Amino acid sequence: LYLGLFDEIFNDDSMPCYAGPSGDLLHWAAVIEGPKGSVYEGGVFFLDINFRLTNYPFGPPHVKFLTQIYHCNVDGDGLVNLEKFWPEWSPVISLKQILHLVCNLMKQCDLVNATNIRIAQHYLNNKESFEAKARKWTKIYAT
Repeated sequence: LYLGLFDEIFNDDSMPCYAGPSGDLLHWAAVIEGPKGSVYEGGVFFLDINFRLTNYPFGPPHVKFLTQIYHCNVDGDGLVNLEKFWPEWSPVISLKQILHLVCNLMKQCDLVNATNIRIAQHYLNNKESFEAKARKWTKIYAT
């Protein structure tokens, strides 16, 4: 099962992401390269994925950016609230789908499901300034 998941993640060229168990099978680490053409391009972002802290597989895993990121879908503690994107969570939602979501959010903020309202307002009110700040944070924290 887990070897198939490794193969599914590592052999997907559309996803600049790597993930694997960190100590045990219920606690994973992930690394995402900032997507090309995004404000996060050139950065390397580390994530913690913990299946133990939730009712997984009946609830989404706990996904947290360990690398600071300026993003409206990531709260001040680095958490991505997966329940906003999958309010009807299902055990068939795979880690690959979760990682695809995070990679896609790095390409385009989802303002409807923003968890950091201040950053979402910054994006809406002055996208150029938002992008400059996101690039600055990427340079400071992710390179």
